[in-house]
Amino acid sequence: NYCGLTPLGEAQMNANQEIVSLIKDNYTTNVPEQYIWHSEISRETAAWYDTWDDEEQKLRWARLGSDGVVELSATPPPIDIQRVIDAREAFNERKVVRRIHSKSLLSVSQLNYEKQRKLEKEKLETILKDRSSIVEERCAIKLQAHWRKVKARLYAENRQREEVAATRLQRRFQYFIRRKKEDAAMLIQSVMRMAMTLSYYKSHNHERLWWYRASRKLACHTQRLWRGFKGRSQYRQLFEMNSLPDPTDQRNFDFWERCQYEAHPPKKELGIYAEYNLGGTPRSWKERSVKWGGVFFRDVTFYANTITKRATWT
Repeated sequence: NYCGLTPLGEAQMNANQEIVSLIKDNYTTNVPEQYIWHSEISRETAAWYDTWDDEEQKLRWARLGSDGVVELSATPPPIDIQRVIDAREAFNERKVVRRIHSKSLLSVSQLNYEKQRKLEKEKLETILKDRSSIVEERCAIKLQAHWRKVKARLYAENRQREEVAATRLQRRFQYFIRRKKEDAAMLIQSVMRMAMTLSYYKSHNHERLWWYRASRKLACHTQRLWRGFKGRSQYRQLFEMNSLPDPTDQRNFDFWERCQYEAHPPKKELGIYAEYNLGGTPRSWKERSVKWGGVFFRDVTFYANTITKRATWT
C-alpha cells in the first residue's frame, strides 16, 4: 500500500457498505491505551502515597520529588489529561490494523482491562468509603478522647477536693478523739493519785502530821507568849526609866541605895557591878506572882557599883 490507501477507505469511497461493515466488525485500527500510555501514568501516580494528619484530622497525599523535597497535597494525585491526549495522538500516527476475534488475545485483554478498570473503580469507591468511615471514626475517637479528658479533669478536681475535705475532717476528728483520750487519761491518773495519796496519808502520815501540827501550834503559842512577855518587860523597863529618879544624879543617891537594899541579894555579879531586879529577885513561884508595888512584875533590872553604891540603868 504505497499510496496510503486503506481497505476501509477504498470501501467507503466505492460505497460498498457490506465491505465497510465486514472490516469494522472483523478488524480494528485502535490499540488499547494500556499498551501505550497507561504504564507511564501509572508510574507517575504510583509515586504518591496517602498519610493521615493527626493535627488537622484529615487524609493527605505525599510523594518524594526528583529534587529530594517531599510534596504534600490535600487532594488525590491528578491525572494529566493533556498527557493522555498527547499519548493518543502520538499513537494515532502509527496505525496498525489487526484482526479482532471474539477469543483473540486482544479482545480478551480488552475485556480484562475493562474488568480491571471496573474493579479498580469499585476498589476506589470502597477505599473512599473506608476512608470516610475511618475519618468519622477518628473524629469520633478524638471527640470522645477530648470529652473523656474533660471528664477526667473534673473527676480529678472533685477527687482532690474530696481528699482535702476528708483529710481535714479526719484530722479534726482524730484531734478531738485524741484530746478526749488525753483528758480521760489525765482524769483517771489524777483520781488514782488522789486515792493513793489519801490511802498513804491515812496509813502513814495522819498521826505524824497531827503530832507535827500540835507541836507547831504549841511552839507558835509559846513564842507568842514569850514575845508578849519580852515586849511587856521592855515596856516596863522604859516606863521605870522615865518615871523613877535619875540614878546618875547625886541627889537621888539615897533612893537608889534603898532600892539596892530592897533588891538584895543581887541577881548576878559582873566584877564590881551587881545586877539587881527592881523590887527584889523572886526565889520561888509564889514570890514571882507577887507584883512590885501591886502593879508590875519584878523584871526591871538596874546595875550598881558594889564599892561606891552608885546605880545606873546600863
